[in-house]
Amino acid sequence: QNEIIRKLETHDAKDTLDYDFYEKNNVHLGDASETIEAIMTTPEIRKSMFLDKDEPIFYRERITYNEINQPIEYSKNYYRANGYKYVVRMHRDR
Repeated sequence: QNEIIRKLETHDAKDTLDYDFYEKNNVHLGDASETIEAIMTTPEIRKSMFLDKDEPIFYRERITYNEINQPIEYSKNYYRANGYKYVVRMHRDR
């Protein structure tokens, strides 16, 4: 596990997607839990997103787990609400 941490510390994220990196290093993905909600901005968020006024944005938080249910990724992101559409496709096996 220390070897994976060392590789992550020196990994250039521009080179490949994170999930490709995990698979190439024998970290097999399992489940993920993701939450998306509309929130109002704070002064700090407005500044980092270059927003002039308080407006609703999307906040996304995700935890990804490996095949033995250990968390391997935690991410939180903010998106301008007027630039994104959230679409869910559902499938039911019969």
